[in-house]
Amino acid sequence: MSTTDKIKIRNAGEPDIAAMFALLTAFARELGEPTHFHSSEEAMRKYGFGESPLFCAALAERESSALGLCVYFSEFSTWRGKPGVYIQDIYVHPEQRKDGLGRRLLEHALHDANACWGAQYLRLAVHTHNESAIRFYQSLGMSLDAENHIMVLDPETTMSIVAGEK
Repeated sequence: MSTTDKIKIRNAGEPDIAAMFALLTAFARELGEPTHFHSSEEAMRKYGFGESPLFCAALAERESSALGLCVYFSEFSTWRGKPGVYIQDIYVHPEQRKDGLGRRLLEHALHDANACWGAQYLRLAVHTHNESAIRFYQSLGMSLDAENHIMVLDPETTMSIVAGEK
């Protein structure tokens, strides 16, 4: 029996918030960006499991131990003319890598998104310095798209624009 035989992938629910938060915290540390991680369990509860959920999540676990996480939400491409799924975060504990768990999490997200809102494609962004992740995604047949820069408007700037300040 392989090490992945007892690993189950399932949709995460509100009782999984602490495990999800721990995996996201480990992900931020591994990327060397723990100070950029500002989320909280309360935010995850409100925006993922509240009245109008803004994201979905898949959890990989073995005997109730969380080993991996995929956080995703819907998007629509006017260029493709189709709905898709955007992977916000995907993380697998380092000791579980090389066993196909990342692929299984992505497959789960795409199948779930297809069933829920008809997703026809999958998109994600990857840190440019995360070469092993880039190689992994390329091994799945993914390629870089024409959108090579992600632009972000942070809360401080947003408030200035709303208030009409310069």
